[in-house]
Amino acid sequence: MTIGENIASLRKQQNLTQEQLAKALGISAAAVSKWEHNATMPDISLLSPIARLLHTDINTLFSFQQDITEKETDALMEQVRAACESQGFQAGMEQAFGFLNEYPNNPYLKLKTANAPLLYAYTAKEDEEKIFQGWMEKSTALFEEVYQDKNLPDHSYLKEAAAIALSSQYIQAGRLEEAEKLLENVTLERFQTEHMLQKVYLEQGKLKQARNRIKSIQARDFVNLLGDIKLLFDTSIQEGNMEEALKHAEEHYQIRKALPLLVWCHPSELLLKFYLRIGDLGHAMEHFCHFIDEIMETELKSGQNGGIFMDKKLLYRLVAEDELYQPLMAQPEGKKKMDEFRKWSN
Repeated sequence: MTIGENIASLRKQQNLTQEQLAKALGISAAAVSKWEHNATMPDISLLSPIARLLHTDINTLFSFQQDITEKETDALMEQVRAACESQGFQAGMEQAFGFLNEYPNNPYLKLKTANAPLLYAYTAKEDEEKIFQGWMEKSTALFEEVYQDKNLPDHSYLKEAAAIALSSQYIQAGRLEEAEKLLENVTLERFQTEHMLQKVYLEQGKLKQARNRIKSIQARDFVNLLGDIKLLFDTSIQEGNMEEALKHAEEHYQIRKALPLLVWCHPSELLLKFYLRIGDLGHAMEHFCHFIDEIMETELKSGQNGGIFMDKKLLYRLVAEDELYQPLMAQPEGKKKMDEFRKWSN
């Protein structure tokens, strides 16, 4: 980062306009603009006043590698791990936080450094509890700094990662309202921490919010679970592993029977496909009849299943026109069941 880019970044962090900085220095706004666009350099006599106004020092102002790469940062953190394990927790933390003196404006380094006391807590000795707590307080402050960084977009990965880490620390400290506020403003699914907000609601006695949160997560998880089983079933079929395919079809049946709220997903579907695949029309017919019954037992109401409305005639056509089921519908038992299905759809 050039000195001009440094001035621009630090100026914005202090919420100063080019005009305000120029006025404080007794120069024109155009001069500041030229610095920030690397057209000219500040006069040497202005370096100390600039550093004071931007709450930094001349060394930082002239730091041309203000931003190190994530790969370089990860390498520094590997040094921290090695120091913790060979020299002790205190030495490792001093090294980790010392890197911030060299690169004070790198948010990724700040996030990694804030994580260091948590990652390497196992190297702290039993009699270092007070020392550990002191580094944890610094960790919290650093997470807060990243989260409040105005140069980061609101839903950037770094800012949301800091929010998740902070909320976890706030929960442990009993600062539940602050944790709730953080969690309600982040993309929880990105970090697979959706249950954190539900836990915060529960701890605060907000039972309605906790229940609604659980239900929304539960429904999604059930859908994903059954979807995964279907993919495993299809994979086993393509591999020719019929034993595994039957196992997945039975898993699908048992789980779906235990979850009546998922009315759009029919328990017998995979068993039906399995027996058709191996040419066992006797068992296939049995599950075909169950499959039709499961469809007809469904109460198709608007607002159910996330507001999806399924038309009865459309459901009938989806089955009647599917080539997979034609061998079954050609038989008397299958034809009779389809007649029953057609009457239901009308």
